[in-house]
Amino acid sequence: MISNEAFQQEASKTIGDRETLKVILHPLRTRLITALSREARTVRELSAIVGVEPTKLYYHIKLLQKAGIIAAVEERQVGNLTETSYLCTAKDIFVDPELSQDLGEGGAFEGTISSFISALRSSLIASYRMLQELKKSRDKSTPAKEAKKPQSRTICLGIQALKLDEKEAGDFQKRLGELIKEFDGKARTGSQARQYEVGFAFYPSASPREEPRDEDKNES
Repeated sequence: MISNEAFQQEASKTIGDRETLKVILHPLRTRLITALSREARTVRELSAIVGVEPTKLYYHIKLLQKAGIIAAVEERQVGNLTETSYLCTAKDIFVDPELSQDLGEGGAFEGTISSFISALRSSLIASYRMLQELKKSRDKSTPAKEAKKPQSRTICLGIQALKLDEKEAGDFQKRLGELIKEFDGKARTGSQARQYEVGFAFYPSASPREEPRDEDKNES
């Protein structure tokens, strides 16, 4: 096993040029970045996560590596083959707001949103299909009496509107990040541990603001 001891993952990286932005604004590469943001993986492992054959991933891996988004951090010999593990060069990747202006109104940001939604959709569908296969397998091997027991929910979808002032919005975003970091920092091993993905967006609603109620007007 050969490790790249010189590599150190940064806390964050900001994309500030068009070429690199074009590399990351691709649904499949967005998913690869997500899968490699916290854990080093081989192409074979990535293939199982994204549901794409390894031979079709090498092109995207090379693009991400050339752009400095991911790096080879370890090599190991498996039979006659050498497997390379990759990891993102930074845990969190952001797009420079000025780059959006450089590409025209909404250019970079709209591309980021499209890539995010497409990647999230693919990931959710793959997860749903996996759970369906697991359910079929479990139903075949589980006695009918036990099969009636409710199963824990593993996919949660929803859009929740919150009424927050600026300070509350900042606190919510901060606590959400802290919660993810808290669970991300807990090592899990063994057959009971399953990888979960969290896709979220927190943003000011563009819906029309409600007019103050008469009693609210009187109070002010």
